[in-house]
Amino acid sequence: RADAEFLYSRCKNSDFFGNLVQFMTSGDVVIYVVESSNGICAIKTLNRVTGHTNPRDARVNTLRHLGISVRENIAHSTMDENSFWSEIQYFLTKEEISRLKLGS
Repeated sequence: RADAEFLYSRCKNSDFFGNLVQFMTSGDVVIYVVESSNGICAIKTLNRVTGHTNPRDARVNTLRHLGISVRENIAHSTMDENSFWSEIQYFLTKEEISRLKLGS
């Protein structure tokens, strides 16, 4: 639970924070890290594939179009490179992060 609260700390003052943390800790997750020579471009591309946070506003054929609600939107995608470095600590250990070939 503490890890999910850390991951979504930017939403801490929102009315949905508790429900978001509850949902994010309710089951298993699958993560992936995409290696790219242009990280910013990769993040923007992945965010287009992920879709709008609200499934009702997400384009058809995006991951979030399959979601149930804003809080249960099936996918998380980092906003930018700074968020990536903060968020990756939620999913991987320092040893695992050091083995990634990021930025090389």
